[in-house]
Amino acid sequence: MIFKTKKSQKLLNEKTKKFSTDFYRPIDYRLGETPGEVKLIGDHFSSLEMHVVNYDFENYSYKPVSDITKVPELKEKNIVSWLIVNGFGGDEFLMNLKENLDFHGLTIESILNINHPPKLEFLEDSLFMILRLIPSTSSRADASVSISVMGSNLYWFCPSGNFYLTEKLISRIENKRGVIRKRGVDYLLFAIIDLVIDSYFPQIDIIASSIKDIDENIFDNKNRNLLKEIKKIRQTLNVYFNNLSPIRDIISRLISDDSNFVKKENVKYFKHSFNHATFLCERINRLKESTSDIMNLNISMNGQKMNEIMKILTMISSIFIPLSFICGLYGMNFNADKSPLNMPELSWYYGYPAILSFMLIVAICIILYFYKKKWF
Repeated sequence: MIFKTKKSQKLLNEKTKKFSTDFYRPIDYRLGETPGEVKLIGDHFSSLEMHVVNYDFENYSYKPVSDITKVPELKEKNIVSWLIVNGFGGDEFLMNLKENLDFHGLTIESILNINHPPKLEFLEDSLFMILRLIPSTSSRADASVSISVMGSNLYWFCPSGNFYLTEKLISRIENKRGVIRKRGVDYLLFAIIDLVIDSYFPQIDIIASSIKDIDENIFDNKNRNLLKEIKKIRQTLNVYFNNLSPIRDIISRLISDDSNFVKKENVKYFKHSFNHATFLCERINRLKESTSDIMNLNISMNGQKMNEIMKILTMISSIFIPLSFICGLYGMNFNADKSPLNMPELSWYYGYPAILSFMLIVAICIILYFYKKKWF
């Protein structure tokens, strides 16, 4: 691929390697299992790291948690509690979620399904949401984030240690940046959604820059793997679109009249995220159209190049076919002594230069004809 800088090429390659097409991966579905039954995962995602952030306008605390059942702040309703869970721990942790924190089995099943697309579910006294991030590693395990909101408690579940978003948000809470300390748990949910959406901006900018480089250098005829690279870009854009498009529906449902979760003073913030998600989806569609235009242009250029090659070959053939005919004619070697009709030119004193001159005149006439027709 042609890039203005090696840095843009490296960044794009790192991102596209993480996104093989989701459409072709097998789905983890087991026929006949009881819906909502907590599956035993054994040592899969056995690492577990938990932190709890408690805050209101005056108070703030951030500390690690060793036992999820022994966090008294999660039961208080006058402060916002944000429990960050990275990893699933194991079977004991999942059973604690169901028995001690009232997580439904269907919710736990969705948390464990790291390949599930974004979705939103309203439960009896809570809501559950799945968002898709840009993975920070090539394992793809940290691309899925499950969020559950119960009262003033928000639970964040990520299969592996994805801290690049939570650290930014924790810093905002700690330093009282913005109005997050003045708002409730619904604003915290908005802040998370907004960070997830905004995390796609720089990655899409990288892809846009790469497409621009290809478009500006396509006539240099140096890129032999253009279609292969464009395909990688389109795969990445498809995954981005499939991650971002459902977020618009999620936000729309959150701020609808049927939902009482978002307070009126916070609706404008969710609309802000909705506009960002819409803008990104539209930009992705425009970039996909650009890649289609580049592919069509590349195909047209290859076709034109092939036509030029065939044109040159045809002209060369048109010149040499008559000359070959003359050479073949006089290569028959009939004996002129046997009959005066047997190629008398073979006995001419100037026969050889005469035939060469005639062949040259024929070639020049054909070339002049091509020139008059403006074929070259």
